[in-house]
Amino acid sequence: MTVVEQRSLTIRGQPVTLTISEGPKWGDELVRQGSVLFTGKEGPTLLTLPTPAPTWDDAAVDSFLTSIR
Repeated sequence: MTVVEQRSLTIRGQPVTLTISEGPKWGDELVRQGSVLFTGKEGPTLLTLPTPAPTWDDAAVDSFLTSIR
């Protein structure tokens, strides 16, 4: 996977960095993955969102992540 973007968000009132990476999965399929580390209810939480690159939706990902309470 190669990092293609990093951007700041707020999750549970904490500033965090969303790292977006891309790379091949199997054969010619390209996968885009968002990863973010934040403090959850039980402690440190790593969330990854792997998606086929053509269906990646920035607005949906941002909306989902900022809705975490």
